[in-house]
Amino acid sequence: MTDQRAVQKAKDLADERAALTKVVAALVDPVMLRQNRRGPLRERPSLLEQLAEEVASSGGRASGRGRGSPAPIAPAAHDLLEEIRATARDLWRTEAAVMCGRTVVQAPRVLDDMPVPERIRRGARYVSSAGREVRDIAWLTNLIGGWVEKINELINPEMAMEVLAPCPACGRRWVYVEDAGEQKRVAAVVAGPNGARCRNLACGHEWRGASGMESMAADIRAGLGVSGDQFGQQTG
Repeated sequence: MTDQRAVQKAKDLADERAALTKVVAALVDPVMLRQNRRGPLRERPSLLEQLAEEVASSGGRASGRGRGSPAPIAPAAHDLLEEIRATARDLWRTEAAVMCGRTVVQAPRVLDDMPVPERIRRGARYVSSAGREVRDIAWLTNLIGGWVEKINELINPEMAMEVLAPCPACGRRWVYVEDAGEQKRVAAVVAGPNGARCRNLACGHEWRGASGMESMAADIRAGLGVSGDQFGQQTG
């Protein structure tokens, strides 16, 4: 391998490791929101916590309602949470096995008590450090990034308008998301009656409430050098 190729490979690996770190944070770290450019930052539970709370508050995956029982949650939310928990368990047990010099089956069971967010963090760190090729890390980046997108769709279903202008926070106009096994190009910013967010996983900026939307619109107008308030179209 030439020096130039080696330098490029090192850069690509560093970029992929950084991308993995960002999507892990988007999933398991508290969400910090600012209503407008001058407002204070406010902390909300992580997306994973919000998903778990949604499942718990609706009584899991019950298919019907008894007297006084909570409303059943959509199976997709329950299944997504179970997928995340199972993957986190497998990631952690693989790392634990390597650390102990044993097979995954022989890994210490006591380590299974680790909370899911910490399993994801440590499992991702292991994949990141062990990966020698971009593809060794990218599979997990894409998987966790998909979880972040799905959770946002589940807990923010009102966001159904694509904003056809670059995100004021990161500058991206388009992103690619997985849809039925295929990569689909969509607008980076999606909005609804109560706010907007950037679907670029490296950004994830959110604008909440009327003041947040006004701030976003002002930033978009300034960036485009135009006036007016219409920047999007309804998605199907």
